[in-house]
This record gives sequence, C-alpha cells and structure tokens, in this order.
Amino acid sequence: IIEAVRRLSDNFDFVITSGGIGSTHDDITYPSIAKAYNLPLKYHQLTLDRMNEFVENTPSISSMKLEPNQEAVEARKRMALFPDPSIVVYPNETLWVPIVIINENIHILPGIPRLFNGLLFGFSKYLRIRQNGNDGENFYRRFVKTFQPESFIAPILTEMQVRVKDMGIKVGSYPKWTADKRWVIVSFLSRENNKDKVEELCKEIAEKING
Repeated sequence: IIEAVRRLSDNFDFVITSGGIGSTHDDITYPSIAKAYNLPLKYHQLTLDRMNEFVENTPSISSMKLEPNQEAVEARKRMALFPDPSIVVYPNETLWVPIVIINENIHILPGIPRLFNGLLFGFSKYLRIRQNGNDGENFYRRFVKTFQPESFIAPILTEMQVRVKDMGIKVGSYPKWTADKRWVIVSFLSRENNKDKVEELCKEIAEKING
C-alpha cells in the first residue's frame, strides 16, 4: 500500500483507494497511508459522533442490547482514526462514513459496494466545485514531449520534483508508444496561482530533455 499510494499520487491527479478501513486487524489502509507520508493517526471526533448516532438509530443494531466491551469499542473507533492532517468530506448525508483525502489527491473510500457507490456519486458535486473554484483554486497543467528514454530523463525529473515539492507542484512522466515509435510526456501539475512557475519549469525541462 505504501509504495503504491506514493507512486500513484505522484503520477496521477485523482487517486481512489477502496476498502481496508473497517474495524478488524487486517484493515490497514489508514495506518499504511499515514506511514507513507509520515503522518500521525488521530481520532476524528465528528466521524465518531456520526458513527455513534448511526448505531443508536439503527434498530437492527441497537435492538441487540449487547453490552459493549472495551475491545469492541476500541475496534469500532479505529474506523474514525485518520491520518492527520486530512480533509474529511461527507458527500452523502444518509451515510456516516466520510471520504478522507490525503495529499490533496488520495481519496480513501470503503470497499462495501453500496457505501462506495453512494459516496462516489455524492462526491461528484465536490469535484465540480473544485473545478470551478476561484482565487487560484483551479488546477493548471502543462506537458512537455520528448523522445529521450524515460530512464535517461529520470534523474532530471527527480531533482526537479525535490526542488519544487514545497511549491505544490507535481512532476510526472508517462511513457507512450506505437508500433514504431516511443516517447515520454512530462507533466507539471499545480494550482492556477502557480502557472507562471509551471511555465518557467516547462521551458527549463524542455531545454534539458530536448522537449
């Protein structure tokens, strides 16, 4: 999980994980993603409150009249133990489960199909808001094409990504090919308020990789 989520987040605009956020020992998505970015785990109080309200108001659960033991309580609370900081969104008010967003583009969803579908469908309105936002909130992306092999340009891209990481700019590379031709697309992704810097980086990388 750690390797995959880092790689996908670096190379794609929108990443979704599905499952592994329940209460059992093998539900390790939250702690794994936290470890990937050296983040602590912290209980999210609003999610705990929504979860408890759901339990109390669901007859099939509340009517069991089971005396909860501490181990069961702690296990259930794990479902609200998120990497911190994170963005927590409730796109479907009929569900207590949120979508937890890490590193701006990693979206953590449950694996149960009904919950997954309900959250993803509801989240579409948030995507429209993000796409139509103002004050530099829109994404800005530029591409540079080169016929140099990806392995040749990798050190240059790695150095550049380290240099611009704190500016909120992501550098990615995408190999392409046909039957008789191969090339690489280098991508720069940031917010619109960074577009001047992105343009500057595009010119720099084009000179270095014959783009």
